[in-house]
Order: sequence, then structure tokens, then C-alpha cells
Amino acid sequence: MLLAGPAALRPDPAEAHSAPDSRTAIQLLAINDLHGNLLPVDGAAGRITHRGPAIQAGGLAQMATLLDDARAGRPNSLTLGAGDMIGGSPLISALFHDEPTVDALEELGLGVTSVGNHEFDEGPAELRRMVDDGCHPEDGCAPDTPYQGADSAYLAANVTERGSTIPLKRFALRRCHT
Repeated sequence: MLLAGPAALRPDPAEAHSAPDSRTAIQLLAINDLHGNLLPVDGAAGRITHRGPAIQAGGLAQMATLLDDARAGRPNSLTLGAGDMIGGSPLISALFHDEPTVDALEELGLGVTSVGNHEFDEGPAELRRMVDDGCHPEDGCAPDTPYQGADSAYLAANVTERGSTIPLKRFALRRCHT
């Protein structure tokens, strides 16, 4: 017998009520457009006014606090990046080719990120180095230690290297802590 379409996916209502619930709630926390801003953004670009006095927002310390609060009591949380985590960065990160930002995102618990246009600011070879490891081809290692690469996956199902049809990386599997 061949079953196809939505009818094949529908469970028997009698079985649905008698079977134990094996679903697990998963919380996805997404961040994007960090652009290497390890510190709060100065001036009007970082000023937020909402129901009270203006605050200077941004930076990894504030983001870590917000993510910790969101994860509290929710062990099945996965933090995702939606691109532009690096590139277009201020001096504090750009001086070291965004290596400090990648390291800080690892400490923050970033599980996986997609690439945005700014991940390619220094070209595809530099993005590969950021993901894999190694010293910058022109500036060497900073500070005198080879860069270890990213622990989190950088995904781009629609990006291929010139002359290739193989995508950068299409997917990643992550285990939630149950």
C-alpha cells in the first residue's frame, strides 16, 4: 500500500491521545548584525529610548546578560546568528581581523550562524580562515598565537566558491541539553 500526502502524515486520533507526549520545546535565540561591536555603540546609533530614560545599548556584556536571562529555566535553548556578526567592525575587533568577536561569540554560546554580506568583507579565503583556523596572510598571528577558528558552524547553502558548485556549508546539527 502506498500512502502519500498529508493523510499519510496524520496520526490516528486514538493513538495520539494514548501515546505519551514525546515533544521537546526548543527555544531559538537569534542575533544579527553585531558587526564586531564588542562594546556599546557610541552616539545616536546606539541610543535606545523606550519607556524611560535613554540607554546606550549594544556590546557583548549586555547581550550576554540578555541571553542568560532568556535561557534561564530553558535548557533546550540554541543561540543562532543571522549574519553580519563580523565585518564592518570597529577598531577593537577589526584591528585583529574580527578574531576577538568570533572568540567572544563562542563564549556567548553561539551554536550556528549564517553568513551575511559583511562576513565576506575580506574575501572568501579570509572567511574560510575565520571558520577553520590559522594566521592572517598579511598580518600574521595576533598576539603571536595561531587563531583557533570558530567552534560554531558558518552556514551558507547558496554560496559557492568560484568555479565550484559545492556550497560553503548547508546545515549543521546541534544537540540540545535535555
